[in-house]
Parts: sequence; structure tokens; C-alpha cells
Amino acid sequence: MAIVAVVACNSQNKQIKNGDNSPEVKKVETVATAPDPQKLAGQWERTDGGYRIVMEEIKPDGTMKASYFNPNSIHVHQANWKLENQQLQVFIELRDTNYPGSTYTLTYDKDRDLLTGIYFQAAMNQSYEIEFTRIK
Repeated sequence: MAIVAVVACNSQNKQIKNGDNSPEVKKVETVATAPDPQKLAGQWERTDGGYRIVMEEIKPDGTMKASYFNPNSIHVHQANWKLENQQLQVFIELRDTNYPGSTYTLTYDKDRDLLTGIYFQAAMNQSYEIEFTRIK
């Protein structure tokens, strides 16, 4: 007869298995690893058009340099990132002609290497679900 018990201890699970008169202990790691903010660096293109974001100078304090193009350069008023619930989130605010405070609120999908989220078009007071893929 085999007995299996699972015990939680400091973000690690230990599986204890008894049988055959030889106890065996195995560690199973359950700690989720947050994506590296440097993964945000690079050029990204929106899947529904020629809109592009370039992110660089990703700093530990949550600041970064971002450029936005449609297809010409649009002024980025602010750009930052944060780690929330083990996910990288990006906020970009645009302030330029026809972009009076339009924003992107994005989440990095590390498994698919995508940025997904909401584009708020301030001039029309409308929000859109969007995705950006990395330009290689």
C-alpha cells in the first residue's frame, strides 16, 4: 500500500512518498517567476494597422523611453512599466495633434511574446482591445 502526502512550505511543495521500506522525498518548485522588464525593449507593431511602439532604456524604477509612430512620430507624454501580480504592465500616454491624452494600458504575455490591452482614444472617448507583436 502506498501513501502520498503533499505539504506546503514557504512557496515550495514537498511530495513525500512512502513504500517499499525506502522513503523518498522530492521537491517540486511552485514559485512563479516574473518576466524580466528588459523583455519589453524593442519594436512592437499593432496587429490591426501600422501603429508602432519602440521601448528602450527600461529602468528598475519603472521608467522607460518610448516612441510612438502612426506612421509619423507622435509625442509620448509619459511611459512607464510596473510589475503587478507577476505580470509586466505598460502605460503609455500620447499628447499630440489628434492625440489629446490617448493612452495604452498593456500587459506583456511572456508565453506568446505579445503586448495585449486597451487603447483609449481620447479625442473620440472610445476604448479598443488591441495587441502588439514584436518586430524582429
